[in-house]
Amino acid sequence: MRIEMTGLETMHRVRDKLGEVERRQLPFATAVGLNNIAERIRRGEREVMRQRFDRPTPYTLDALYVRRASKSKLEAEVNIKDSAYKAAPASLWLNAEITGGDRRQKRSEKALGRVGGGKFWTPAPGAVMDGYGNVGRGFLVKVLSALKAHGEQGYMANRSKSKRSQRKARGFDIFVGAPNGEPMGVWQRINSAHGHGLKPLLWMQDQAPTYQVRFPFDKIAANIYRAHAPEEFERAIRLALATARG
Repeated sequence: MRIEMTGLETMHRVRDKLGEVERRQLPFATAVGLNNIAERIRRGEREVMRQRFDRPTPYTLDALYVRRASKSKLEAEVNIKDSAYKAAPASLWLNAEITGGDRRQKRSEKALGRVGGGKFWTPAPGAVMDGYGNVGRGFLVKVLSALKAHGEQGYMANRSKSKRSQRKARGFDIFVGAPNGEPMGVWQRINSAHGHGLKPLLWMQDQAPTYQVRFPFDKIAANIYRAHAPEEFERAIRLALATARG
Protein backbone atom coordinates (compact mmCIF):
# COMPACT_ATOMS: atom_id res chain seq x y z
CA MET A 1 0.00 0.00 0.00
CA ARG A 2 1.23 3.52 -0.72
CA ILE A 3 0.05 7.11 -0.81
CA GLU A 4 1.36 9.36 -3.57
CA MET A 5 0.89 13.12 -3.60
CA THR A 6 1.68 15.49 -6.43
CA GLY A 7 2.03 19.23 -6.12
CA LEU A 8 1.54 20.15 -9.78
CA GLU A 9 -2.14 21.00 -9.35
CA THR A 10 -1.38 23.29 -6.41
CA MET A 11 1.46 24.99 -8.29
CA HIS A 12 -0.62 25.61 -11.41
CA ARG A 13 -3.55 26.93 -9.39
CA VAL A 14 -1.61 29.72 -7.67
CA ARG A 15 1.10 30.56 -10.23
CA ASP A 16 -0.83 33.25 -12.08
CA LYS A 17 -1.52 35.15 -8.86
CA LEU A 18 2.17 35.53 -7.98
CA GLY A 19 4.92 37.92 -8.98
CA GLU A 20 8.17 36.92 -10.70
CA VAL A 21 10.12 36.20 -7.50
CA GLU A 22 7.23 34.27 -6.02
CA ARG A 23 6.86 32.17 -9.17
CA ARG A 24 10.53 31.26 -9.07
CA GLN A 25 10.09 30.02 -5.51
CA LEU A 26 6.91 28.10 -6.17
CA PRO A 27 8.53 24.71 -7.02
CA PHE A 28 10.61 24.89 -3.82
CA ALA A 29 7.54 25.82 -1.77
CA THR A 30 5.48 23.03 -3.30
CA ALA A 31 8.17 20.44 -2.54
CA VAL A 32 8.46 21.67 1.06
CA GLY A 33 4.69 21.52 1.49
CA LEU A 34 4.47 18.01 0.07
CA ASN A 35 7.28 16.74 2.31
CA ASN A 36 5.73 18.28 5.42
CA ILE A 37 2.36 16.72 4.65
CA ALA A 38 4.00 13.35 3.98
CA GLU A 39 5.74 13.49 7.37
CA ARG A 40 2.42 14.38 9.01
CA ILE A 41 0.84 11.35 7.37
CA ARG A 42 3.62 9.06 8.53
CA ARG A 43 3.30 10.32 12.11
CA GLY A 44 -0.48 9.97 11.97
CA GLU A 45 -0.33 6.42 10.61
CA ARG A 46 2.12 5.43 13.36
CA GLU A 47 -0.18 6.88 16.01
CA VAL A 48 -3.12 4.86 14.70
CA MET A 49 -0.97 1.72 14.84
CA ARG A 50 -0.15 2.45 18.48
CA GLN A 51 -3.86 2.88 19.27
CA ARG A 52 -5.24 -0.13 17.39
CA PHE A 53 -2.48 -2.73 17.64
CA ASP A 54 -1.48 -4.54 20.81
CA ARG A 55 2.03 -3.29 21.67
CA PRO A 56 3.32 -2.84 18.10
CA THR A 57 7.05 -3.43 17.85
CA PRO A 58 9.49 -0.69 16.83
CA TYR A 59 10.12 -2.77 13.70
CA THR A 60 6.44 -2.47 12.73
CA LEU A 61 6.23 1.24 13.56
CA ASP A 62 9.39 1.97 11.56
CA ALA A 63 8.02 0.15 8.51
CA LEU A 64 6.51 3.39 7.19
CA TYR A 65 8.80 5.53 5.08
CA VAL A 66 8.59 8.76 3.08
CA ARG A 67 10.02 9.26 -0.41
CA ARG A 68 10.53 12.99 -0.50
CA ALA A 69 9.63 15.47 -3.23
CA SER A 70 12.16 17.83 -4.83
CA LYS A 71 11.91 20.95 -6.99
CA SER A 72 12.47 18.83 -10.10
CA LYS A 73 10.09 16.05 -9.01
CA LEU A 74 7.02 17.37 -7.26
CA GLU A 75 5.83 14.04 -5.88
CA ALA A 76 5.98 12.67 -2.33
CA GLU A 77 5.14 9.13 -1.31
CA VAL A 78 4.29 7.43 1.99
CA ASN A 79 4.67 3.68 1.82
CA ILE A 80 5.33 0.49 3.78
CA LYS A 81 8.65 -1.28 3.37
CA ASP A 82 8.24 -4.43 1.33
CA SER A 83 11.68 -5.89 1.97
CA ALA A 84 13.96 -6.42 4.95
CA TYR A 85 17.41 -7.85 5.60
CA LYS A 86 17.24 -11.28 7.28
CA ALA A 87 13.68 -10.65 8.46
CA ALA A 88 10.13 -10.77 7.17
CA PRO A 89 9.01 -7.37 5.84
CA ALA A 90 6.34 -5.67 7.92
CA SER A 91 4.10 -5.46 4.84
CA LEU A 92 3.62 -9.23 5.22
CA TRP A 93 1.23 -8.72 8.13
CA LEU A 94 0.32 -5.02 7.78
CA ASN A 95 -1.33 -5.50 4.38
CA ALA A 96 -3.77 -7.96 5.95
CA GLU A 97 -4.63 -5.35 8.61
CA ILE A 98 -5.10 -2.71 5.88
CA THR A 99 -7.27 -4.61 3.43
CA GLY A 100 -8.59 -7.47 5.57
CA GLY A 101 -8.70 -11.05 4.39
CA ASP A 102 -6.13 -13.82 4.61
CA ARG A 103 -2.55 -13.30 5.75
CA ARG A 104 0.37 -14.39 3.56
CA GLN A 105 2.69 -17.16 4.72
CA LYS A 106 5.66 -16.27 6.89
CA ARG A 107 9.12 -17.65 6.18
CA SER A 108 8.94 -19.76 9.32
CA GLU A 109 5.64 -21.25 8.12
CA LYS A 110 7.15 -22.20 4.79
CA ALA A 111 10.05 -23.81 6.64
CA LEU A 112 7.71 -25.78 8.91
CA GLY A 113 5.67 -26.80 5.90
CA ARG A 114 8.69 -28.69 4.61
CA VAL A 115 8.45 -31.04 7.59
CA GLY A 116 4.71 -31.58 7.17
CA GLY A 117 3.46 -29.03 9.66
CA GLY A 118 0.74 -27.31 7.67
CA LYS A 119 0.86 -23.88 6.08
CA PHE A 120 0.26 -21.53 9.03
CA TRP A 121 1.02 -21.50 12.76
CA THR A 122 -0.40 -19.76 15.80
CA PRO A 123 1.12 -19.78 19.31
CA ALA A 124 0.15 -22.62 21.62
CA PRO A 125 0.33 -22.45 25.45
CA GLY A 126 3.96 -23.63 25.45
CA ALA A 127 5.25 -20.89 23.14
CA VAL A 128 7.72 -18.38 24.57
CA MET A 129 6.46 -14.83 24.01
CA ASP A 130 8.43 -11.61 23.86
CA GLY A 131 7.65 -8.31 25.55
CA TYR A 132 5.37 -7.26 22.69
CA GLY A 133 3.10 -10.29 22.94
CA ASN A 134 4.58 -12.05 19.91
CA VAL A 135 6.27 -15.42 19.69
CA GLY A 136 9.91 -14.78 20.56
CA ARG A 137 12.31 -14.86 17.63
CA GLY A 138 14.90 -16.85 19.60
CA PHE A 139 12.29 -19.43 20.56
CA LEU A 140 11.13 -19.77 16.95
CA VAL A 141 14.70 -20.19 15.70
CA LYS A 142 15.21 -22.87 18.34
CA VAL A 143 12.10 -24.73 17.16
CA LEU A 144 13.09 -24.52 13.50
CA SER A 145 16.65 -25.54 14.24
CA ALA A 146 15.55 -28.51 16.33
CA LEU A 147 13.32 -29.66 13.50
CA LYS A 148 16.09 -28.86 10.98
CA ALA A 149 13.45 -26.93 9.09
CA HIS A 150 15.85 -24.13 8.13
CA GLY A 151 17.73 -26.38 5.75
CA GLU A 152 21.35 -27.30 6.44
CA GLN A 153 22.83 -23.82 6.01
CA GLY A 154 20.29 -22.03 8.24
CA TYR A 155 20.33 -24.87 10.73
CA MET A 156 24.08 -24.70 11.19
CA ALA A 157 24.07 -20.89 11.20
CA ASN A 158 21.77 -20.78 14.22
CA ARG A 159 23.52 -23.43 16.25
CA SER A 160 27.16 -23.63 17.29
CA LYS A 161 29.19 -26.83 17.10
CA SER A 162 29.98 -26.84 20.81
CA LYS A 163 29.12 -29.92 22.86
CA ARG A 164 26.98 -27.74 25.13
CA SER A 165 24.92 -26.47 22.17
CA GLN A 166 24.49 -29.97 20.78
CA ARG A 167 23.47 -31.28 24.21
CA LYS A 168 20.85 -28.52 24.58
CA ALA A 169 19.45 -29.33 21.15
CA ARG A 170 19.11 -33.00 22.04
CA GLY A 171 17.32 -31.99 25.24
CA PHE A 172 14.76 -29.96 23.26
CA ASP A 173 12.79 -33.00 22.14
CA ILE A 174 10.07 -31.77 19.78
CA PHE A 175 8.11 -33.14 16.84
CA VAL A 176 5.30 -32.17 14.47
CA GLY A 177 2.11 -34.20 14.71
CA ALA A 178 -1.31 -34.76 16.25
CA PRO A 179 -0.59 -37.14 19.14
CA ASN A 180 -3.47 -39.08 20.68
CA GLY A 181 -6.06 -37.18 18.67
CA GLU A 182 -4.78 -33.75 19.74
CA PRO A 183 -4.69 -30.86 17.23
CA MET A 184 -1.88 -30.73 14.69
CA GLY A 185 1.04 -28.79 16.05
CA VAL A 186 4.63 -28.67 17.21
CA TRP A 187 4.86 -30.62 20.46
CA GLN A 188 7.59 -30.95 23.06
CA ARG A 189 8.15 -34.16 25.03
CA ILE A 190 8.52 -33.37 28.74
CA ASN A 191 10.15 -35.61 31.33
CA SER A 192 9.68 -34.84 35.01
CA ALA A 193 9.56 -36.52 38.38
CA HIS A 194 5.86 -37.09 37.76
CA GLY A 195 6.39 -38.95 34.49
CA HIS A 196 6.27 -38.14 30.80
CA GLY A 197 4.08 -35.59 29.08
CA LEU A 198 3.58 -33.42 26.02
CA LYS A 199 3.49 -29.63 25.73
CA PRO A 200 2.09 -27.84 22.65
CA LEU A 201 4.40 -25.12 21.32
CA LEU A 202 2.69 -24.09 18.08
CA TRP A 203 -0.66 -24.98 16.53
CA MET A 204 -0.48 -25.79 12.82
CA GLN A 205 -3.27 -25.36 10.28
CA ASP A 206 -3.79 -25.19 6.52
CA GLN A 207 -6.29 -22.32 6.65
CA ALA A 208 -4.76 -18.83 6.64
CA PRO A 209 -5.62 -16.55 9.59
CA THR A 210 -8.28 -14.05 8.51
CA TYR A 211 -8.06 -10.39 9.50
CA GLN A 212 -10.62 -7.62 9.78
CA VAL A 213 -9.64 -4.14 8.58
CA ARG A 214 -8.03 -2.40 11.56
CA PHE A 215 -5.58 -0.08 9.83
CA PRO A 216 -7.27 1.72 6.88
CA PHE A 217 -4.03 3.18 5.55
CA ASP A 218 -5.50 5.09 2.59
CA LYS A 219 -8.38 6.58 4.57
CA ILE A 220 -6.09 7.78 7.37
CA ALA A 221 -3.76 9.42 4.86
CA ALA A 222 -6.62 11.10 2.97
CA ASN A 223 -8.09 12.53 6.17
CA ILE A 224 -4.74 13.97 7.26
CA TYR A 225 -4.14 15.45 3.80
CA ARG A 226 -7.53 17.16 3.68
CA ALA A 227 -7.12 18.52 7.20
CA HIS A 228 -3.58 19.88 6.90
CA ALA A 229 -2.62 20.42 3.24
CA PRO A 230 -3.80 24.07 3.06
CA GLU A 231 -1.85 25.18 6.13
CA GLU A 232 1.26 23.23 5.10
CA PHE A 233 1.33 24.77 1.61
CA GLU A 234 0.69 28.24 3.05
CA ARG A 235 3.52 27.80 5.54
CA ALA A 236 5.82 26.52 2.80
CA ILE A 237 5.08 29.50 0.55
CA ARG A 238 5.82 31.93 3.40
CA LEU A 239 9.12 30.15 4.01
CA ALA A 240 10.00 30.23 0.33
CA LEU A 241 9.31 33.97 0.06
CA ALA A 242 11.24 34.72 3.26
CA THR A 243 14.32 32.95 1.88
CA ALA A 244 14.01 34.17 -1.73
CA ARG A 245 16.81 36.06 -3.37
CA GLY A 246 15.66 39.09 -5.30
